[in-house]
Amino acid sequence: ISRKIKRFINKAIFFPYSEAIRQYREYYRRKVIQILSKHDKSVNYDSDDLFEFLQNKYPPYPDYGYDFYSSWSRGIERSARLFRKFELLRNPGMKILEAGCGDGMVGCALRTFGHEVLLTDMDDWRQNKAKDMDFSKNNLSVGLSFNSDTFDFVFSYNTFEHVNNPKIAFNELLRVCKKNGYVHLDFGPLYASPWGLHAFGTLRMPYPQYLFSEDFLKGKLQKLGILDLGKKLDNLQLLNKWRIKDFIKLFHNANCDVISFSNSDSNFSHLDMIVKYPNAFTGRALDFNDITVEGITVSIRKR
Repeated sequence: ISRKIKRFINKAIFFPYSEAIRQYREYYRRKVIQILSKHDKSVNYDSDDLFEFLQNKYPPYPDYGYDFYSSWSRGIERSARLFRKFELLRNPGMKILEAGCGDGMVGCALRTFGHEVLLTDMDDWRQNKAKDMDFSKNNLSVGLSFNSDTFDFVFSYNTFEHVNNPKIAFNELLRVCKKNGYVHLDFGPLYASPWGLHAFGTLRMPYPQYLFSEDFLKGKLQKLGILDLGKKLDNLQLLNKWRIKDFIKLFHNANCDVISFSNSDSNFSHLDMIVKYPNAFTGRALDFNDITVEGITVSIRKR
């Protein structure tokens, strides 16, 4: 352990715990910013020994849960947050679109309140509870098969990090939303963040997308298997690799007002990985927010 880290540990005896953590985090923040600002070409650490070391060092990522109970409880929690944030939802009868609906359980919860909810996604993997709801297959990056100005409220969870063309997808959601209606997006983890590769069902270490080359990881994933969406997949989910500044620019559209924008989560737990393997992160034009902010929550009103 370096002398500076030892000093932080010793200070924790005398300082409040929160102050010790703040100083510890500030130390790593400065170190990481210095690394990210370097223009040296990045280098991957393609080593079987290092991969196995890191794979064994970290515990399995917490299970997201795709069973019925997990999907149902998640749908209830998310719908409750929507009710708290948007007063218009407290009156039954709104026409609502859930885009990238997945299991469909958020839309299902809104329907039980009395709203008219339509679900859409590229593939149909709804829970049985949502199977009787109106569903339409659509690729957001290509377009939606709905008339313009159709929905009072449009929302999506954990979709916009995956769509191939976020600009087309966002403009389509705005198009089908009524004037003065709302579009609400909540998504992550973003690609540059610790778990942004969306391979955490198999790869236990943070930042594998930078530590190892694409070909190296492809071989490891083929050997270990890809576990995602509650099943084994042949390939990782599509990722557009957009960064926070790209989304901020997109959401400040001339035809809408950004009501709220927040980084839904920031993860400072793995900055030591960047300090220990700096050459994997240099020369990528990354900033501190890119590698720490895991998700975005944005609410937009259409003019």
